[in-house]
Amino acid sequence: MHINRLKRGLQIVLLLSFIFVLNEILYLYSSNFTQDVRVTKQRSYTTAHTAAHEGLKTIGSVKTESRKPKEKSIKPINHNAITYKAMKAAETNNYKGLNRKTPKKHKGIPFKEFRYPLEVDLPKLVDAILGNGTVDVQPINVYPFSFLESMEEICGSSQKIFLLFLIKSAPGNSQRRRVIRETWANRTYFNSHIIRHVFLLAKTKNTSIYDNNILEKRQNHDIVEMSFIDAYYNNTYKTMGGINWCVKYCSTAKFVMLVDDDMYVATDYLLDYLQGLPDSRTLFMGRKWQDVPQRGIRQKWYMSYEEYPYDKYPPFLSAGAIIMSMDFVHRLQIGIQYTKRFKFDDVFLAIVAHKLRVQPEHHAGIRIFSISYTNEEFKNVLVAHGFGNSRELRMAWDMHIGKNNGSLS
Repeated sequence: MHINRLKRGLQIVLLLSFIFVLNEILYLYSSNFTQDVRVTKQRSYTTAHTAAHEGLKTIGSVKTESRKPKEKSIKPINHNAITYKAMKAAETNNYKGLNRKTPKKHKGIPFKEFRYPLEVDLPKLVDAILGNGTVDVQPINVYPFSFLESMEEICGSSQKIFLLFLIKSAPGNSQRRRVIRETWANRTYFNSHIIRHVFLLAKTKNTSIYDNNILEKRQNHDIVEMSFIDAYYNNTYKTMGGINWCVKYCSTAKFVMLVDDDMYVATDYLLDYLQGLPDSRTLFMGRKWQDVPQRGIRQKWYMSYEEYPYDKYPPFLSAGAIIMSMDFVHRLQIGIQYTKRFKFDDVFLAIVAHKLRVQPEHHAGIRIFSISYTNEEFKNVLVAHGFGNSRELRMAWDMHIGKNNGSLS
């Protein structure tokens, strides 16, 4: 019995010793595994952090334009968030956009090297056409549209017009046209000068506006409608059409004014100014600007380097109000045909004028930014922008009439 107890005790001791040794082995194995995991994680983190750091250096050297609309306040950049995103990208081998090369900044060709198709001596070419009627050079910008009605009776062949208004208007702006007829384009106010006006319109797909415009044309006989659909980037075609119509049907006019239908014109002041100019003076006058092309793809007047590679535009006049002598209009009409079309009408006219070696003139009395008719400065303006509201235009004109005691002649 005693021997059996001794054997049983020895077995228990051996079993406990085995369990102890096994636990030690498991513990050592577990410690080594954990350390390997920690090393692996540390290496992964280090690799990710290094890659992210290099990626961020690349991103920092690239100037990009946000496609999001501008916010009222600019939020500071969260560098920690960027770092985390970059590290996550490194861990998943997703490096799109992190290692791109920095593009060279495109500054554009200096304007002093300006060339624009056709590369011809345009003044010499225009002189030849005015003198002989033909040249060997073929035009590249022939007007592709027609007038739905010629409206040639507006000027008449025997009348010598002193000032012709070419008023660019949208098809749906019938109220503006009505008030303009009754105010600054109303010829009954100006007995000592012969003025005429014509509204330049394009077609519309709106059947209701189309029907109203048919009635308006029959009642007023002062609308020249062109055969393209009205749109913002078709303003160059509208301007070209107006100039073509003017040369063909109102070439006796001494001066011509291209003007938008949201402008106020102090016509009596304008007539006095024009009457005081020398008869031989070539006039291309308005609100003069010197500007650079907008290169941001989401900007309103975006211009690609492919379309226009130069760093500046030629000096141009705001399209809202441009006053020209008829001799310049004739030359402009020919020059347009030998100049590649440009989508912005004011810059396009400036390009043609530049090629014709005619410099635009600035007149401080032409206000392109809105000015209230209650402002003291309004008393002296020649032209003012921001009168798309028919009621405000009428009130401004009534104040002008009152200031001049109802007589403008």
